Amino acid sequence: MPLPTPRPKLLTFAAAAGLIVILWGLAKSTPKRVELPSIRVLAISDTGQWMASGTSNGQIHLCDIRNRIPVCQTFQSIGTLNDLRFSPDDSLLAIADRNIRLIPLAHPDKPLTVQNDTENYGSVRFSSDGHFILTINGKGAIMTVELHNGKATHRFCCSSIWGDVEFITDSQVLWAGHWPGVWDLRSGGLIGRLTETREFMTFGPIATDLDRQVVYLGSQDSRVHQWGLHTYKPIRKSPSLSGYVRTISVLGTTGWIAYSNGSVPVHLWHPNTGASRVVQVAYTTSNLVFDESRQQTAIGTPSGAVEFWDLLAARVMSTIPAIRINDQIP
Repeated sequence: MPLPTPRPKLLTFAAAAGLIVILWGLAKSTPKRVELPSIRVLAISDTGQWMASGTSNGQIHLCDIRNRIPVCQTFQSIGTLNDLRFSPDDSLLAIADRNIRLIPLAHPDKPLTVQNDTENYGSVRFSSDGHFILTINGKGAIMTVELHNGKATHRFCCSSIWGDVEFITDSQVLWAGHWPGVWDLRSGGLIGRLTETREFMTFGPIATDLDRQVVYLGSQDSRVHQWGLHTYKPIRKSPSLSGYVRTISVLGTTGWIAYSNGSVPVHLWHPNTGASRVVQVAYTTSNLVFDESRQQTAIGTPSGAVEFWDLLAARVMSTIPAIRINDQIP
């Protein structure tokens, strides 16, 4: 009598089914990795109490950072978030995206819209008295807006939305773009240009050093350019980095400036001595913000955290972890 024929296929199927059950159980028990959005825009209030951070997915976190665990509220950008800025008296946060909104820090649930025309506003700056904001829209029109009524009181045309605009004084405005210049708000006239002709490479970020009476503009030519604040004459250029200069920060009274573009380490430059160095361990996905109250520089990270650095010592002093939504304000 012939021996029974083995049935290996049935055994194989059974083993495979068991393996599938085991793998399914492991997949269910393994926590999924959550990708947190990176920080794109940062602002620190003059007192160091408030921080606003905007992420790559359009969330805006307004945080009281006096305590070890920040108390935060979350807003949503309308279109691409371009800028955040606190008023000099720490009473308002300005948001520049498709529109311009103001968040009263005492009543963050009652935002105010001062421009509601979806013109895509590139930046927003407060006058020193807090009565006006300075901005530039997607058409390149530079304007000042009265806060109490939202009326555009002065307009100048034209620059580039990638280029910052900045108050030099409450009556004089500096803009970047292809042909940076200075505009007098009292007369409505052009005071002067920083370059003799329109430049092919666009100037973007602006930083002023009032102690030294100089202004810095970052350029697509990979350098930071220094001008006299009132002479409008070029003085020096920084060593180059790889790519556009997208952010500049004056490091208090040290004489150093920091600059980067988000894809290379933070670069340091001391214009008076010519010294320069690269902080190889410091990368920022946001603008660089020097916090006067802490004498440290805040940078945004790809993980959604905000780090406070002593850049000259190349050391992280503290970190605010990625903020999760805990109180959504419409």
